[in-house]
Amino acid sequence: MFLDALGFRKLIETATLAGTADQLLQDFYNAHEDSSSHWSEMGASWEYKCFTDNVVFGCPPELEDSEGDFGSIFTTAGFHQLEMTLKGFFLRGGMTLGPLHMSENFVFGQALIDAYKLESERATTPRILIDNSVMSEVYAHLSSY
Repeated sequence: MFLDALGFRKLIETATLAGTADQLLQDFYNAHEDSSSHWSEMGASWEYKCFTDNVVFGCPPELEDSEGDFGSIFTTAGFHQLEMTLKGFFLRGGMTLGPLHMSENFVFGQALIDAYKLESERATTPRILIDNSVMSEVYAHLSSY
């Protein structure tokens, strides 16, 4: 999942002029920390990397319980978006399914490219768009019911 905080450049410019840039960074950081503590409590295996106002989330699928993974992914995404919104940061993003490498210093893969395209080309308002590859998996799980 790729997320972008809308209007962040303007927030930085305004905060810098007002001398409150450090507080803006602290607020943004705290919103991420509050959200990530929720994932840890749920036992989610998310990894995430932040750069400027962008965040990339990755979650390796569990082959035995991919249905549970999807529930965790959607809950986590929704909670993160809510947490950020409550702190004044509106997010736009894309969620895909595919190859992704995340390490301490690198984020790389087709899933990142696809999620970025969803966010930048199709999600024109604060929302997280879900790629057809993800929805195909969701529909496959729903059909078993």
